[in-house]
Amino acid sequence: MVKMTYRITKYNPKKRNEEGHYLDSSDWTSISDIGNPAYNNLTFEDYESMETAYVESIKLILDEKNIKELDINEIEFYNYFDDFKKLKEEGQLKNIDLDFDKDIACLKVSIR
Repeated sequence: MVKMTYRITKYNPKKRNEEGHYLDSSDWTSISDIGNPAYNNLTFEDYESMETAYVESIKLILDEKNIKELDINEIEFYNYFDDFKKLKEEGQLKNIDLDFDKDIACLKVSIR
């Protein structure tokens, strides 16, 4: 079986150094950046649009290549539960049917 590697990112590859580190600190990087003036007051709608594009890109690649399963070899976890809780209380996460504490904890255990 041939192993393929894809990197899907919103970041401009021209703004990376030789090691692949992104050098432009003016781009937002997480859900916690919503409303932050340093990131042009990123809106939830803009954040959701970008994150949805990631998921749709992955779905298109999987469909095009007829891939039925993936191996995750690296994943980053941060403690954004307070951000998710606040957004959920504001009604902004109505498209997500997820128990963050339970489902994320399960994911953490399953990839170890």
